[in-house]
Amino acid sequence: MRSLTPRQNAALKSAQTRWLTWIFSTKPANREQAEEGVLRTYRAGGVPEPEILLRFDDEVAPDAIWKAHGNGESYRITLPGVGMDALLENERHGLLFVDYLRLAFQWGGFPGFESQGQTPKEIEFLNEGLPPF
Repeated sequence: MRSLTPRQNAALKSAQTRWLTWIFSTKPANREQAEEGVLRTYRAGGVPEPEILLRFDDEVAPDAIWKAHGNGESYRITLPGVGMDALLENERHGLLFVDYLRLAFQWGGFPGFESQGQTPKEIEFLNEGLPPF
């Protein structure tokens, strides 16, 4: 075989589209589905399944309350995730990590000022000339 048939090309393109949609997804992870996928991979490879599957939380930063008063929760990301982005847990907007970075950059690295109702001149100075992210 030197080339694919039109039907095979169409099937390949469809599979490629599904795969790219899945791996670049930023939807919150379905942990049970992810764990079942890991176990199916072990079974398909003829390898004994692990007795336990570990999940990791990665602490990203203290939340706004902690930063202001010294007691609060940390922003966290649970790993592994199914998509390319992960929910930033304990963040008041319910943002994914990349969207939180956008918010932080929009406020010169100080996203807490967003809730103040007025942009301080210092933040305007920090954002001067920055392209949108």
